[in-house]
Amino acid sequence: MIHPRSALALLCLCLAAGSARAERAWIAGSTGSTADLVGLWGAGRDNVFAAAQDGAVLRSTDGGKTWLRRPTPVRKLIGIAGAGADSLYVMGTALGHSTDGGATWTTHEVAIDSPSAIWSPGADEVYVIGADGAIRHSLDGGKSWDAPDTGCGQSPEAIWGSGPNDVYVAGDRGTLLHSDDGGKSWVALSSGVHVDLVSVWGSGADDVYAVGGEQVLHSGYGGATWKAAWTTTGLGTYTRVWGSGKNDVWVVGTQTRHEGTLLRAGKK
Repeated sequence: MIHPRSALALLCLCLAAGSARAERAWIAGSTGSTADLVGLWGAGRDNVFAAAQDGAVLRSTDGGKTWLRRPTPVRKLIGIAGAGADSLYVMGTALGHSTDGGATWTTHEVAIDSPSAIWSPGADEVYVIGADGAIRHSLDGGKSWDAPDTGCGQSPEAIWGSGPNDVYVAGDRGTLLHSDDGGKSWVALSSGVHVDLVSVWGSGADDVYAVGGEQVLHSGYGGATWKAAWTTTGLGTYTRVWGSGKNDVWVVGTQTRHEGTLLRAGKK
């Protein structure tokens, strides 16, 4: 796994890249926080948020040059998610919800053990996943929760969707789950691998990636089938996947002989 502080360096490097397609300048920066950073989300280059493990949310409105630190009433954060410019969720000892860009927060309890990830497809809709296949889903900003039976005993590690009715969960031992009815029911997909899948992302319903161990998996058929898009042998593990579109996909991870690895797939 990438240490949370490594995520800070990657965040700042990406922000500094700008929009030029020629040679780009990569500059490491700092948020000024001494706490480990455990998640990031943005509504655009000039509206980026990072979650700190100590319960603070950091916001940059100038491309990462400066950061404003705001405390939340939630401790031991594990992630942050958003929908729109000002709707934010953080998850830790409880769920925190802000509708004003992190200035004020309300908290809600979530009945889940060892939460691992959070995702929000809309201002009032949020998912939290945790140990033993647990998925919690709220349609009212965290005030009430549904607990669908996934039929999966493996722990989920990541969640992403192209929309409210196209949601994926990735987890231990090659677990992949999919919902096409707003989280009411979940279908187990065959990933063809047994490694722990720790990140999932797609550019759309017909272009989805999942990574973990030495595997980068891709599905172009709505999750029906998966194939290896990239495989390493003895070089390290992949930990996160993200992209700006179908022809610009990034994967980061760790290597046994280097501090980190970065892969990019796209049109030349």
